[in-house]
Amino acid sequence: MGACVHCKSLKVRCKFDPGESSCQRCIAGSHECLVRGRKKRKPAPTHEALLEKSHQQDTYIQCILEQLDQIKTEKKIKDWIEKAQGETSSSSTCVPVFLDGYLAILCAPDARHFGISQALPEVVKRGLLQMDEVHDLFRLVIGHPHGQPFFSILDPNYHTPPSLIHTSPFLFTVVCTVASRYYDLHPQLYPLLMSFARDAAGKALVDSSKTVETCQAYLLLAVYPKPRKRWAEDRSWALMGVAIRLALELRINQPQPTPPTPTSLNHTRTWLNAFCVDASHATQYGKLPMVRLQDDYVARHSADWWRCSERNLDYDIHLCGYVDILLVMAEFRRIVDEEGEDPEGDLVGKLVEIDRRLHGKIGHWYHLYQTQTFSTDPICRYRGNTTRLIAAYSRLVVLAHTFQLGLKKGLKRENYIVRESIAVAQLVLQIMINDMYPVVYPTRMLRFSMEAHFLYVAYAAAFLLNLLRPRCKPLLEPAEETKIISSVRKLIEILGSNEVALDGRHTPMLYSRFLSSLLAKYDHSVASAPGEATYAETQYAPDGQYSPPSGEILPQYNRERDPTPPHMYYWPDTSQSMSGASHVMEQSAQDYPSGTVYQQSGDADMDFSMNHFLQTVVAGHSTGTYGAQFHGNMAPAQVMDDRWGMPGSASDLFGTNYSDVASGWPHATEHDQSSQYGQPWTGMRS
Repeated sequence: MGACVHCKSLKVRCKFDPGESSCQRCIAGSHECLVRGRKKRKPAPTHEALLEKSHQQDTYIQCILEQLDQIKTEKKIKDWIEKAQGETSSSSTCVPVFLDGYLAILCAPDARHFGISQALPEVVKRGLLQMDEVHDLFRLVIGHPHGQPFFSILDPNYHTPPSLIHTSPFLFTVVCTVASRYYDLHPQLYPLLMSFARDAAGKALVDSSKTVETCQAYLLLAVYPKPRKRWAEDRSWALMGVAIRLALELRINQPQPTPPTPTSLNHTRTWLNAFCVDASHATQYGKLPMVRLQDDYVARHSADWWRCSERNLDYDIHLCGYVDILLVMAEFRRIVDEEGEDPEGDLVGKLVEIDRRLHGKIGHWYHLYQTQTFSTDPICRYRGNTTRLIAAYSRLVVLAHTFQLGLKKGLKRENYIVRESIAVAQLVLQIMINDMYPVVYPTRMLRFSMEAHFLYVAYAAAFLLNLLRPRCKPLLEPAEETKIISSVRKLIEILGSNEVALDGRHTPMLYSRFLSSLLAKYDHSVASAPGEATYAETQYAPDGQYSPPSGEILPQYNRERDPTPPHMYYWPDTSQSMSGASHVMEQSAQDYPSGTVYQQSGDADMDFSMNHFLQTVVAGHSTGTYGAQFHGNMAPAQVMDDRWGMPGSASDLFGTNYSDVASGWPHATEHDQSSQYGQPWTGMRS
């Protein structure tokens, strides 16, 4: 029992006499001894109640954040619309000037009377595009009637703006976004539409929207990615993975019903494009493809699909040719992956046979292209040359791997591997310079090409430049050095021209600058007078535009050339060397005939794989070394000087478009080769 009211006010204890109901103090003072009970305590909240309260608070916070994001988006859109209105000066009213025609009907409150769905793309609801602009953007991607379907995954008769605008808002948004990158009338439109496309991609993934159109949208975003400030920010591989996984769940990789319908043709076309993207990615990055060849019935039986129906597109024949070439490259990956299981096998002979099969495939398909009535169309000619480019690049990948194997045993100038690898690399450059560029020059269509096409020619040019080093120079014919330098110069000029490169961050411009830095190392063409600029210094004007050099091309290595310092190594060397086998090399060196190039004691291993090339290109952009790597912990700033003709930082040539990577192209450290990029040489192991 507690104290009474009187004692509690005095903050003393109550003392009771035996048998008394009042305390001594209350009796003495004649007070009423009243004892009050304890206050009822509030019960502690249960665990479930706390969870519910936390959930309510999270919901409220999320709602506030969404409102904040909506306010930011509204402000961004409002600023862009005001800017666009100021540029066009087409109207002074407060109504968005872009809502006209069919788009105005779609966004009208009574659109249901027209039988139109209310799930419209955000770019339409916001009134960011005119209908004629939408048609222009669709023509850039789909190619009907005078467009450029470089990635022919969409059917111009099946995927029209009135159809996609309410059946697949995601694909509608992606088509407009991808095309806006090349839309000269409103260049500022691309960043805004890309933000809408990314939001739509995230919503489609969360909503589990499983349609073929969703798969096509993801593939388009993977093939035409947004320029990134850092290489690590590239999400093309993730978008490609989502697209292929979705295609497998939709089972469009299974045989379609006969006779073919527009829907079944659309499904097969989508799957074949997904197969090509997957196989190409596997070849470039040395990863296993997501789709096993033995499980892909459609790809293995697609040789005649391009003529299975009158509703096939003119461009389907090029798609089937590409698939056929990639099927042979899948066999190449299998042979290379089994290299360790059969060390005594004739790997070089098997790879030479793969090369000959590829050579026969392109001859077969190019003959088919020429027999078609639509082969004279400029875009069909371009796509035919693209297939030749891909086939020649594929042959170069095989021959470069064989070249490395043969170099350990010794190669001579007249060797099949040497002659064919040089010829194929030259062919890749000549297809771009003499065939593809002249066809598309009047309409500037080459700028619409996929990034991989520019990668192929850059890889071929780098392979040829590698042969200009003293170590490999005996493999060249007397006139080949001058021819290589001339071809690479022309390629640099094309990739850096205004007809091809959109801006300084566009892929062809990046490769143009990269090849320029490599060419500056190997090309000592003209002895400059005192105070006269060299080739490496004059090829880019102060405004960033390419300015081709002039002067006679002279032999590369003269007596005044600077040797490579001992702490640096260049592509395709790696940091690993043959020092462990020095006694074998020294003993067998006498057995090599004159003119044989072989890997000597202490020479670095070479890695011609495409993933090694990409790794080093990325590293060169971030470090400013552009093809040079440094041994140990030496920083580029400690050893570089003006005589190498290289920039001091990555931003000098490439801005901030690539991430910081440890080594320079194409030099891979031992750790990088084993953990991140697979085994050296092949680029085909995961």
